[in-house]
Amino acid sequence: MRLSFSLLLFGLALLSHLFSSSLLAASSEWEFFEKFPVAKIRAKPKNIFDLKRNFSFLKRDHLEKIVREFVQASSPNRQVGGKGHKAAQEFIVQAIRKIDLQKKGTVYVDAFKPDIDFAKNHYQKEFEEKVAAFHKKDSPTYLTGLAFTQSIQNFLESQKERRGRHVIWEKKGALRPKEAVVVMAHYDTMSVDEKKHIKAVRANPGADDNGSGVALALSLIKIVAAMDIPVTMRFVFLDWEEWAGLGTKAYLEKYKKEDLRARTYINLEALGHDSRTQDKEERYGNMRAYISKPDQPYYQKEEILLDKMLEKGRKIAGYRLFKKVANAQVLEGDMGRWQDEVPAISFSQNWQDDPNVKRIHTPNDFPETLNFSTLHKCTKFIGGGLLAVLFDL
Repeated sequence: MRLSFSLLLFGLALLSHLFSSSLLAASSEWEFFEKFPVAKIRAKPKNIFDLKRNFSFLKRDHLEKIVREFVQASSPNRQVGGKGHKAAQEFIVQAIRKIDLQKKGTVYVDAFKPDIDFAKNHYQKEFEEKVAAFHKKDSPTYLTGLAFTQSIQNFLESQKERRGRHVIWEKKGALRPKEAVVVMAHYDTMSVDEKKHIKAVRANPGADDNGSGVALALSLIKIVAAMDIPVTMRFVFLDWEEWAGLGTKAYLEKYKKEDLRARTYINLEALGHDSRTQDKEERYGNMRAYISKPDQPYYQKEEILLDKMLEKGRKIAGYRLFKKVANAQVLEGDMGRWQDEVPAISFSQNWQDDPNVKRIHTPNDFPETLNFSTLHKCTKFIGGGLLAVLFDL
């Protein structure tokens, strides 16, 4: 009896210790940001070396921790309508508030009504043009495509009354506040089972798609908040983007005519996968930057901007990382598909030679599969390249 009671006391003590430890971990999860040497940031960099120094304060472990905390907070998935979806939005809002402790920018949640009918028609058209037009009705490809189309339309119909919520952080420009650079990263997920059916309760950590883009964007906010940027920078964490791009569609419909001229859109999508064994070139650092096809409006503006970013990003990161691909690759958050008059660039993994298709949208897209070294390099390359262009360095 005494032995059992002693074991009980020991168990309670152990639970108390573990509970206290978990609380401590939760309270200190943003300790890196709280101790971030803001005073050492060059608010007005005079050259590439100043900017490179600014990004030296962002560490690899910092991005890994954000991805892990984000995935844990939004478990089991971030599919619209689920508890993880709402938790993801709340996580991003709180993260921004802790990152931007001095409130250099403004964070707000922007609610919208997604165009469900548009998405349903989009998937039906894709099925008819890409599957039904080439495969017999009794073929496995046709049946799989039909099952997916019906499943996704049924799911969309069930969510018809649900609203979406973008999380937005904006800092006004010091010189030209009416000009804006918009950085986008979607936070929602789509969960599909082995039969290509949409599953609302299926686990999907979404670490690569798109916890990696969210972590990169949050990291850039810390740098941008400490700098006197010449133009306004707006970071948009998109909702409902997995579903035919309804998030960017809703964003553009609301903000296209605002009194703030978009200078460019930068999309951050699935930047956590980078392998050597699966890569056709058998090397790391084989990432991609996607722009419009040469015959599309504003292709030249996209190419000029991207070439500058690639040149300056290489100087800051110290290596080449992204290769330009002009094929109008459609990725979530790609504003270029909606607004031709503003150049848009999507930074992502190599979808031609090293895609992460076996893990994305499945329970296997977890943090342990990511290449955090490459994600860290992407942060310096994209953020440094963009800011170098804005400061004309």
